[in-house]
Amino acid sequence: MGNLINSIGSADAANDLVSELIRHFPSSHLIDAKQVLAENPELRDYDSAVLGLAYEQFCRQVEAGEDVDPLEFAAEFPSQQQSLLRMLQVHKQLNVDDALLDAKPLKWPEAGEHFLGLDLIEPLGQGAFSRVFLASEPEIGDRFVVAKICRTGALEAHALGRLQHSNIVRVINVRRDELSGLSVVYMPYLGRATLMEVVQQAFSKQRPNCGKRLFEVVDKLNRMDARIETIGEDPKSRRRFERAPFIDFAIEIAAQLAEALEYTHSRGLCHCDVKPSNVLLTSGGRAMLFDFNLAAENQIQSDEIRGTIPYMSPEQLECIVKPEAPISRQVTPACDIFALGVTVYQLLSGRLPFGAVAKDAENRELARILLQKQMSGPLPLSKVNPDVNDSLSDLVTRCLASEAIGRPATAGEVAKELRRELAARRKVERWIKSRRRFVFGCAAASTAAVGAAGVVWLAWEPFEMRETRLGHIAYRAGEYEHAVGHYSQILTKTPNDVNLLFWRGRANLKSENYKQAIADFHKANEHLPVCDGRLTACIAYCRCRQAADLRFNPNDVGGVDWEKLYRSALATNLLAIQQGYNSGAAYHNCAVCLCEVGKRRQAIEYLKQAILRDDVTRATYVLLAVLDYSDALTQNVAPNVEYIEMVQGPFDPALNYQAARIFAEILAHQTDQETNTVHLINRTIAICRGLPSFEVNELGERSELLRTNPEFIKLANKDDKPTRVKHSRIDWFDALDPLGGIEEPLCIVPLQVN
Repeated sequence: MGNLINSIGSADAANDLVSELIRHFPSSHLIDAKQVLAENPELRDYDSAVLGLAYEQFCRQVEAGEDVDPLEFAAEFPSQQQSLLRMLQVHKQLNVDDALLDAKPLKWPEAGEHFLGLDLIEPLGQGAFSRVFLASEPEIGDRFVVAKICRTGALEAHALGRLQHSNIVRVINVRRDELSGLSVVYMPYLGRATLMEVVQQAFSKQRPNCGKRLFEVVDKLNRMDARIETIGEDPKSRRRFERAPFIDFAIEIAAQLAEALEYTHSRGLCHCDVKPSNVLLTSGGRAMLFDFNLAAENQIQSDEIRGTIPYMSPEQLECIVKPEAPISRQVTPACDIFALGVTVYQLLSGRLPFGAVAKDAENRELARILLQKQMSGPLPLSKVNPDVNDSLSDLVTRCLASEAIGRPATAGEVAKELRRELAARRKVERWIKSRRRFVFGCAAASTAAVGAAGVVWLAWEPFEMRETRLGHIAYRAGEYEHAVGHYSQILTKTPNDVNLLFWRGRANLKSENYKQAIADFHKANEHLPVCDGRLTACIAYCRCRQAADLRFNPNDVGGVDWEKLYRSALATNLLAIQQGYNSGAAYHNCAVCLCEVGKRRQAIEYLKQAILRDDVTRATYVLLAVLDYSDALTQNVAPNVEYIEMVQGPFDPALNYQAARIFAEILAHQTDQETNTVHLINRTIAICRGLPSFEVNELGERSELLRTNPEFIKLANKDDKPTRVKHSRIDWFDALDPLGGIEEPLCIVPLQVN
């Protein structure tokens, strides 16, 4: 073909040139993407251009009748391998050879058949690319499971295998039938009640007024099936939710979903199809997120538009409306947060926020109409359901913002705000709002009578139960000092109650009263027959925080050596591990202590242990990459690329800034001739998106390769007026709260149930 390129100033120009190159090839001719890239080397700097060429080559080879293995093909383009592989797998799933289908249609297994070790009992549902059955597994005592049979089961199983959360349906096993090309994914049988069906039936006559109505629908849909797995279900939770107002139970469901999404995003994945029909509601009131068939790596560029149109964000719909436009197709958590907003709106009102979607129109027209409505914003939820208070309505409206930047930054932020809505004060606000006439009528008739009724109600609930309940409500709402007050009230009567000491210790820890928290955790351990590693890990964390406060604010504490505190924290962390609490946070905190006392080589070994644990966080990967890079510079060797690859994840201002600094430091010691330089530059640019321009410029000062890159220059020159944020130094990070992901107060010893 010859070289058609003189210079490329942007990814858009590169994509245009790729389109021009492809047009030079007759449609009947094959394309050699590697040869085109060799003749036009400047295209290698743009992932989207390389992906476009590679995908065109793949499609033409398939159309020519070649049997092309996606794994082997993607491996020929190492810098774009993961993105290309996902494109090819989706191509294989959705664009099957029509002639082959006509000649030999795919025969799906049916109920009554035996398939891959399972007896298929009855169908539970089906889609264009999958069939779902209730099945039994004769090899394991006829255990009942849900069997999802599909062409791409391995993809979903791989995604779900990385996720272990109480509100995400887990994968038990996956098998593949080589003859048919079908896979079966085994999941526990948790019932048939999807949130969509529950909402539709609950709102069929009138708006439900209590949680009991939802459970009636769940029981009806599940047909009281004894085969449903109930492990982990708490009957007390169900009784509490049944008595609760409908709004409170709906908020609890929404908070659980937000927490499941926050966990998913922290593992580097986006669900990409959040909607009520992909949520199961169990007989105990747990919301279980499932169907990760469309899940994608966070922050990747995807040519596939993922999701269901009524739940898609404006940025997704725009890609459907303008498929040829140079629009970013990056998969981000903001899309999941928008879909969560639609789901919560529907849960609280029984209707979609932007109106019903016509079923007879084609997708592009549907997307165009819906996009116009989204730009105008939804009718406030408080106008649709008068029981919804203004703060809850405002939160849902922010989730549905037309611009991603206007939505809550993380699903965790949504979860915390929803938990605050369950605080006693907000519940009273909603109760008064829904019964305004009654309340003011009673007040006018007899203030004294209302006061007397309140005294009678308070007297009915036992003191310990009331204070514990109020303490838990305050804790979940983030009002930790109030929680301490409620727990302390009971501890005056039962000073050695282990659970209360633990709960008060956690509330003190959250309110940064580390000294009192340590005292509570110590006392709780003293009254246990065997010390609990969770309590010991919390003590170690408090000492790490005390040491950090002393190091960076030396006037706050007098007469104590911060290094000595770090050594004490290290010894306590190691003791927690010996006591059986060998979590990722415990190993991470050991590494922080070792790092601060100058033992970085040992810190790296503990971080390597941390990343093997289920609860590993992105902060651990960042710290490992930092220390490994520092060690590599000292020994004049190359840093471990695997650790660097793990750095990217959900956007977090501090972590993204630290991660970008790692890449900038590495690039400062590289030349543009090295093979992985372009890949590192692209990674750095991806991490920098969302950072304020002054920080991007600071990073550019560290590397000439960055500050001369056109895409990086755009980020550095963007017009913003950010608030300067003080970030941690590149070689120092906070310790991790060992129970940081758990907002619900735990029980150290089982509660006695009378």
